[in-house]
Amino acid sequence: SLYAFCHKIRSSRRSGGKPGYMRLDEGRIAVLDSIGFDWQPTPFERRVEELKSYKEKHGHINVKRNEDVALYRFCNKIRSARKNQGKPGYMRLDDERIAALDGIEFDWRLDCTQDNCKQSISFECRLAELTAYKEKHGHINVKQNEDKGLFEFCNLIRCE
Repeated sequence: SLYAFCHKIRSSRRSGGKPGYMRLDEGRIAVLDSIGFDWQPTPFERRVEELKSYKEKHGHINVKRNEDVALYRFCNKIRSARKNQGKPGYMRLDDERIAALDGIEFDWRLDCTQDNCKQSISFECRLAELTAYKEKHGHINVKQNEDKGLFEFCNLIRCE
């Protein structure tokens, strides 16, 4: 997609010619400059990059409000925009933006609003959270005051 191509160009220029990146010589940079290529990513692209980093760190994209309020709100706005596509007052979500989010396996199913999050998180997401918890703490005895949702998930699994 065009989004992916532009992202690749920006990443390649920032890489300074490292292996694994597109080769961008001065001629290519000059051509891109001549057509007004914007070397700075859009706020949307920056948020997608933040989500990628979050996923690498946590194994999922279930951003909690207490971890990153801005990213949490971005995720909720994205879900609302998809649900209310084309309606005034919602973020514009074109096919390229949707493809970019699908490319990082963004979970569209979470039923969240900005101030109240009622999440029906998949088993796989909770398992990834539990794995990350174990790596950090060395055990899986999750306390309620540490992560209420994960605590409730563990109790539910134990009861079944």
